[in-house]
Amino acid sequence: MATIGYVTDCEGNLRYFNDYVARSHVLYYGREKDGLKLFLRPNCHFVFGGDVCDKGPGSVRLIQLLLSLKIRYPKEVTLILGNRDINKMRFTSELADSEVKRLDLEGPSWVPANKRVSPVDWLKKHISKVEGISADKITEAKLRQYNTKPNRLRWMLEDTMGSAGDFENRKKELAIQHHG
Repeated sequence: MATIGYVTDCEGNLRYFNDYVARSHVLYYGREKDGLKLFLRPNCHFVFGGDVCDKGPGSVRLIQLLLSLKIRYPKEVTLILGNRDINKMRFTSELADSEVKRLDLEGPSWVPANKRVSPVDWLKKHISKVEGISADKITEAKLRQYNTKPNRLRWMLEDTMGSAGDFENRKKELAIQHHG
């Protein structure tokens, strides 16, 4: 009978996942010529229960570790998508040029009305912070200037996905990988 390991809801927290691996009876880290790899012990199965990304500073590296493990052990590793993984599918449609150009969008319907932030509200707050302009002085031209895909992604992460700070975390993580 196989031993089964299970972890879920790492949400980009690589330290949390590494602590799990350190205590795990099914996973371990080992060195290969191209670096540190995640391995599965013999006669074991591993299930990741979803929510690999958001919030923490290690989402990209964690995704890479899990995908590499799945490729090496396709029958023994099961990766389940959680809501934080599935909601990223929105990016393909909501970051399309035609959608990013739209400034008539309200905030997400699933957020209570008193906490809802529209893209325009987010842009005004962002422009005020970056340029020191009061929100009531921001022109349509200035809104259009700042209405970019990266800024739309920031709004989506912060105000529609509960992932404030995730854009900057990914930026830092990619820089580390690029230079490290």
